[in-house]
Amino acid sequence: MITVITITCREEGRLVEMAKTLAGNALQSKDVKLQWVIVDEKKTDPRSKAILDAVGGALEVKHLSAPSSEHRQNGLPDHNLMRNTGLAEADGGYVVFLNDCHLVASGWLKAVADAAELGKGIRAKLQSVNDLVVPDDGLLWKLSHWDTWTKVAPKNASGACWGAPKAAFDEIGGFDLAYGGQDKYHDVDACIRLGRVGVDFVTSARAFVVCLRATRDHASVTRSKEAQRGQRNKQLYNKLCLDRTRTKPTQPYAAPIVATPPGVPTTTTEAPPAAAQPAPAPAEVAPPVPAAPDTGDDQGERQAAPPRLGFVGASKISGANKKA
Repeated sequence: MITVITITCREEGRLVEMAKTLAGNALQSKDVKLQWVIVDEKKTDPRSKAILDAVGGALEVKHLSAPSSEHRQNGLPDHNLMRNTGLAEADGGYVVFLNDCHLVASGWLKAVADAAELGKGIRAKLQSVNDLVVPDDGLLWKLSHWDTWTKVAPKNASGACWGAPKAAFDEIGGFDLAYGGQDKYHDVDACIRLGRVGVDFVTSARAFVVCLRATRDHASVTRSKEAQRGQRNKQLYNKLCLDRTRTKPTQPYAAPIVATPPGVPTTTTEAPPAAAQPAPAPAEVAPPVPAAPDTGDDQGERQAAPPRLGFVGASKISGANKKA
């Protein structure tokens, strides 16, 4: 089984168009089982009749609510947290991440299945277009010709549509939550770590997706220029490149950090009162000893508080996709 994970920040209409193309591919490659896991921050009805009608039983759909932890300034969950939520629910042995503004062309699923059989990671070709009418059968174009695989560097493998064996995602511990709240590098980090555990990425003209540029929602998350440049994410990415031995996330999914909204006091848990101890027996009083002079040096008794990893701003959800 192949699992497609989509984290969505757009309305239900876009998911319906995606459902048509995924169903068309599933019917085209009946020997490949397909599962679609939607992690939805728009709170679309998980029983959406329009999506289920578009799927038509050709593939399994898991429609999940977004996790409650909030890392971005607009109160929505961080993308890597949502990706990890999808990974936790993925039943397929191979996982592909597909953006919610992209449609898959004819032959896409067969190409992904071939990459899965080879044990390779995959990066889809991308074409940006204007408004596009999806045919009733969901098959965009007829890309049935054979195309040889081309190698892709891990740092260039992420993007609109990419994937790898599920076991490899488990080995690296999923996506790094330290990258929350800023633009860029949040999924490149995972690709680099996948490469370090032996995943080779390839691409093919048969693995082709289409971006509907003219109908995309431009959801501005923050006006922070620092966040839009992604300076904090860039620093984390540079550290990853310098440390060529690291394969695990610096902030794993098992211990997500929840940013405290401004003005909200941080809650603390008080320790239970200690049990009463019996009074000590009286002791002989010794003559006082002269105190040593105060040097003012108490650094040996103090320890610096550990730094708290926070999240700086949130990024604009960019719609600028370049031609692959």
